[in-house]
Amino acid sequence: MSLISNLRKTHETQSGIIHLRNGKFIHITGQFIETGFGKSGEAEFWTLQDITQRTEYEQSLEIQQKAMEHISLAICRVSKTGQFIYANHSAAKLLGCGTAEELLGRSVWEFGPSKNQDDWETYWQSIVEVNSIAVNGDIRRLDGSTFTANIHCDHVEYEGKEFAACCIQDLTEQTRRIAAEQATGAKSQFLASMSHEIRTPLNGIIGFSDLLMSTELDATQLQYVKLLQTSGGYLLSLINDILDFSKIEAGKLEIENIEIDLTQLIHGVVGMLTPKANEKAIEISCDIVNKLPEIVIGDPVRLRQVLVNLVSNAIKFTGQGFVRIVAETLKDAAVGGEVQVKFSCIDSGIGIPSEGISKLFKSFSQVEAGTTRKYGGTGLGLAICKQLVGLMGGEIAVKSTENVGSEFWFVLPFKKGIARQQTVVAQPVSLDTEDTAFFADCGTILVADDNKINQIVAGEILKRAGFKFDVVDNGQEAVDAVRNKKYAVVLMDCQMPVLNGYEATKQIRKMETDTHIPIIALTANVMKEDAQMCLDAGMNSYCAKPIDPPELMAEIRRQLGLKQ
Repeated sequence: MSLISNLRKTHETQSGIIHLRNGKFIHITGQFIETGFGKSGEAEFWTLQDITQRTEYEQSLEIQQKAMEHISLAICRVSKTGQFIYANHSAAKLLGCGTAEELLGRSVWEFGPSKNQDDWETYWQSIVEVNSIAVNGDIRRLDGSTFTANIHCDHVEYEGKEFAACCIQDLTEQTRRIAAEQATGAKSQFLASMSHEIRTPLNGIIGFSDLLMSTELDATQLQYVKLLQTSGGYLLSLINDILDFSKIEAGKLEIENIEIDLTQLIHGVVGMLTPKANEKAIEISCDIVNKLPEIVIGDPVRLRQVLVNLVSNAIKFTGQGFVRIVAETLKDAAVGGEVQVKFSCIDSGIGIPSEGISKLFKSFSQVEAGTTRKYGGTGLGLAICKQLVGLMGGEIAVKSTENVGSEFWFVLPFKKGIARQQTVVAQPVSLDTEDTAFFADCGTILVADDNKINQIVAGEILKRAGFKFDVVDNGQEAVDAVRNKKYAVVLMDCQMPVLNGYEATKQIRKMETDTHIPIIALTANVMKEDAQMCLDAGMNSYCAKPIDPPELMAEIRRQLGLKQ
C-alpha cells in the first residue's frame, strides 16, 4: 500500500513491489494519472507495468558486476586499438595501479607482452582469427617491476563493437613451486644415486669384516675388525638418515598400518642396543607402566627407528649411569578404537642447556659446534624423529637439565588390534648353524653382479652356508646362464652393464614354461619405488646392500620353501 500512497502524492512514475494473494510478489512500475468518474462513481486511473523479469535481470547483472570487481582473478577488457576499457580491482592491483580508473585509457603495450602498437595489432589479428588465444609472457607493472603471467584473451562482438575479454594469471608462485619441486626432485635423485654409489663399496667393507669375524683372529686383529664393523655400521646409519630426510622432504615417505606387538618391539630395541650400553658400563632397561595393548595397528619400522635413534643418542651422551625406556598407555579403547601410548627415553647423561633445546629438532642443527666434534653425528637424527612422529600422527618433546639428564618423549595414536595367541617369531638362522651338507643338495645359486668385490662377498656367504654357486658379470650373461642351466635361486643386482637386472628378469620370465626360478634382488637401490620396480619386473623379493648374511639366508630359505 505504501507504493499506491506514494503514487497518489507525487503523481510521478515510481517502482516497487506488490504482494499477490497467492503469496508471491511482482516488481512493477506505475504512475497515478487522474481521478475521474466511472459508471460506479468516482474512480482513479493508473498506468502499471509488470517489470519483474527486467528487475531480476538487472539485479543479476549487478551481482555479476560486483562479483567481477571482487574476485581474485584479474579481468579486463581491451579495445580493438589496444586501450583498456574496463578492469576489475584485481587487474588494477596486479598491474600496479591504485584503482581501476587509473588503468582505463592506457595502452596495453605499456605493460606487455606486446611491445608497441604494431605488435598489438598482430596480436589482435591472432585473437580475431582463432577467437581465443593464450600466451605466457613477462608483464611490467607501473613501477617497472616485472612478473611472468598467463594472458588468455577472447574475441567478443557486442552491439557493433569489438573488444578482447582478457584474464591475467600471475605465474610467479607457480613458477617458484615448480622450480622448488624440480630442485627437491633433483636433490632426492642425487641423494638416491649417492646412496647407491656409497652402499656398493660399503657392502664390501661390512661384508668382508663379517667374514673376517668368523675366522681365527688374535686379540688385536679381533679388536680391529670390531672397530671396522662399528665404523661401517655408523657410516650406514648416516646414509640411511640422509636418505630418509630426503624422502621426507620430497613427501615420498609413506607410513604403513600393520599389526605391532609393542611390548615385543620395545624389548627388541633394548636387546639390540644392550651391547652398545655394556661397552660404556651403562645400565639399560625398559619399564612398562600400565598394561600396553597386546596388538596395535601402526608402522613398526618407523616406530622402531624413532626408539633406536632416541636410545642410541641417550647412550652416546651418557658417560655413566642409566638409560631407560618407559612406555605407558594414556588412553585405552575397545578393539578398533584409538589408543594413545607415551614412549619416554630417560637418561642420566650430560643434559641440555635451556638455550639449546630450541635447536634440537631442527635439521642439520646441534646444540653446540663442539658436540659434533666430540660425539659425531649430522644433526639429522632428531629432525627425522620429529618428522616421523608427525607423520604417524603424534608429537615429540624433551625436558632436560644440564649435567643431570634428559627425557625425550613422544605420544602416538594407534588403532587397537585383536589380541592373539602368543606365537614364536621365526628368527634368521645364524650361518654357523646352517646345515651345509643339506644346502649343498639344494641346487646351484646364480649370482649376477658387475662388481667384483660384491661377487666375492656374496660368494663367500653362500660358500659358508654350503651352497654351490656361479657368478656372472651382467644381466645378459645371467639370461644366457639361466637358458643353459637349471638354477635354484638367482641373486640379481639391478644396475649392471649390457642388460640391467630389471630387463634380465623380464627376459628370464619370458623364457620360463613350467618352472619358475626365484629371483631375489640384491641391490644398493633402497628407495621404496626401487623395491616396487623389482617386483614389477618379476623378481620375487628384495634384499638391500650392504648384505646382512642372516637376512639373505632367511630369504633364500623362504624362496626355496625351507623351514625357517
